[in-house]
Amino acid sequence: ERAEGILAHVSSYAPNKQFSDRLDQIDAVSNTNVLLFNDQLEIVSGTGTAQQSFSLKPGDTISDLPILPDDIPPLLQHANKLLDQRQGTHSFLRFRHQDGQRLIVFQIRVVSHEDRTYLAAVSSNVHWPNEYQEWLQKAYGLTSAECEIVRLIVDCQNITEIAQNRGRSVGTIRNQVKSIFAKTGSRNQAELVRMAMSVMQVASIDDETAIQTALQRESAPTPLPYVPIQSVIGPDGRRLDYLLLGDPEGAPVFYLQTELGLTRLPKFIEDEARNRGLCVVSPIRAGFGHSDPVPKGVPFARQVAQDLLTVMDHEGIPSIPVISMAADNAFPAYMHILRPGSVTAIIATSGCFPFVNDDQAARQHSTHRLMHSTARYFPRFLPFVAKASFAFVRKMGKDAMIKLIFKNAPHDLELFENPQVRDAVLEGSNVGLSHEHSAHEAFILQCLSYHDPEQLTLLPRLKADGVPYHSMNGLKDPSMHADTVAENQERHPWIDFHIYPEAGQWLFFQHPNDVFDLVVRYLVKQKGRTTKPGPFDV
Repeated sequence: ERAEGILAHVSSYAPNKQFSDRLDQIDAVSNTNVLLFNDQLEIVSGTGTAQQSFSLKPGDTISDLPILPDDIPPLLQHANKLLDQRQGTHSFLRFRHQDGQRLIVFQIRVVSHEDRTYLAAVSSNVHWPNEYQEWLQKAYGLTSAECEIVRLIVDCQNITEIAQNRGRSVGTIRNQVKSIFAKTGSRNQAELVRMAMSVMQVASIDDETAIQTALQRESAPTPLPYVPIQSVIGPDGRRLDYLLLGDPEGAPVFYLQTELGLTRLPKFIEDEARNRGLCVVSPIRAGFGHSDPVPKGVPFARQVAQDLLTVMDHEGIPSIPVISMAADNAFPAYMHILRPGSVTAIIATSGCFPFVNDDQAARQHSTHRLMHSTARYFPRFLPFVAKASFAFVRKMGKDAMIKLIFKNAPHDLELFENPQVRDAVLEGSNVGLSHEHSAHEAFILQCLSYHDPEQLTLLPRLKADGVPYHSMNGLKDPSMHADTVAENQERHPWIDFHIYPEAGQWLFFQHPNDVFDLVVRYLVKQKGRTTKPGPFDV
């Protein structure tokens, strides 16, 4: 809660109305360096920034890294151990720079290419930002002495070394560390370092130069047609909003928004829905836009499913097929559990399934892994990380967010260059983040719900009840690796998988007709809502 003060300060930046097209903001706020070592621990490749930062070149060895001599042997021991394992294991290590003033943090992992094994070291040189002590004091109520101890712990000094540097007894330092743990909610030094570096990351995005190179573009006029917001008051007195896209009088199908709040579809998809006589019902999830949040203590996924049933009742829809994106396929599963027969089919575009092992989580691209790994392994830190990310997006703009999230997903980035896709993403996501809305609380609950152990029970229940299930997966999806998709196919042979080798997470935007072709198989004819005759009627 103390960290809210920092986030409020960071978020108070008023974006300049002179919008820029420069897209180099990712480089402006990232100092990530990558070095690639062969099995002899010699540098074979690396980013230019890494080679410049460390004054290294191909042919140098891992021992030439600019860290203190005492840290070289444990680094070599750990690197050789990873190479001996020859699998996708990764470690998060920190070492002291030779200058004694800063810390070098490495994520080291084994990678394979053309039957050869390499060691990749991803590094972010950590500097103690100006006025960082003030940030820590505001965030967690630390004293000046306690802030200095945090700095020394982050710089890899142990309790004895800190006591010597501070001229205090070891017992005094231990008591101060206990006080720091209590104030920050940390249980050990590793968590304390993670907390300190998270605050440091938030502090670093306040750099005015980086901000000025990444001004938002999303206020540009959009050609998307105006769609009025529909509202219903649920049995619990909460307001729920939704949109009717395509043909408002057509056969209904749910479209779920993902955690980004993509409530609108590209114009060419909404036009296609209208041409086919489809009414695409796009609910604005609890906590997004003006939809009231899920009450405290109520399971998020089950309440969202109940909200979807409330919208169905309000629209007079007895049963409906559901188009989901990414991990939203859990919500129609809960709909079926709460009201069997309400879902005629689940069409899961870029369908995500609960991770069953650590490898599946580790395969995600870095920006997707940040949130989901935090939710999976460090849920206590998720609120701060999520709020800090929302603050980052407020400063840098949603354009920057999309390009960062999908920086290693060229097919999704290519789709985003389509003006109609871009307009739908930027306008539709206003319910999640805009000058009027910030859905970070709902985003946090949604991320945590994805990793609820109960989700592992959903697919067996759907299989037993015979609910038609289609999973449409692109093999370039940054959140669902091709190997994970293959494992899901083997684990769930009853699901009808549709594989697209050259598609990413926004498969729906790339292949809308394939999605609608599946939808029409499961439409329920209703009074006043019928599809127009065409080659896709079944």
